[in-house]
Amino acid sequence: MQIAARYNVRTVHVQFVGLMLNGKREVGGGSGLLIGDSLVLTNSHVIGREENYKILEVDARLGSRNANPIKVTAVHRDDTGDLALLELAQPAGNSGGASRCPMPVIDHNQQAPMGTQLYLLGYPLDLDLSISSGLISNQTSPNGRWQTDTVMNVGNSGGPAFNEFGALLGIAVGGIVKWNEAQVVSNSLSPRP
Repeated sequence: MQIAARYNVRTVHVQFVGLMLNGKREVGGGSGLLIGDSLVLTNSHVIGREENYKILEVDARLGSRNANPIKVTAVHRDDTGDLALLELAQPAGNSGGASRCPMPVIDHNQQAPMGTQLYLLGYPLDLDLSISSGLISNQTSPNGRWQTDTVMNVGNSGGPAFNEFGALLGIAVGGIVKWNEAQVVSNSLSPRP
């Protein structure tokens, strides 16, 4: 199955621009997955915290980081799971509609054991849509995430991960974590979004 060809129109470039309380402008973002035609699933850490800004604007772009932006009107967060659901101001045009959603979802560890091949779609390093692949390395993380050896860069967070058959495995979470007094890069998935 051609994962990128099937889901490229549902993989979202998420960007925020905020005017901080100290007057400085901050830009950030990552990736996301269009659910239906007007909701985007991403990581909570991809979007700046509203309380840190005088003004915070969030946009979503489908299929290309250079596509016309669609304004995000609301951000609903689950900080425990590092997930956010973004409401779009208008339905996304050319999103593949019913042919792309609903999509199959892996909802049990046994359906994606260690060694399962995965494909991650996203907008790393503020580049256009890319795909990377890897394996599920471990499913016993105390925070419920699945470890992966998939290469993730800044901007991949929030992007969808699929198995070889096009079933959604989870949402990419990349970052730096503290482990035994050292900082290490952690690549993981939030399974069953």
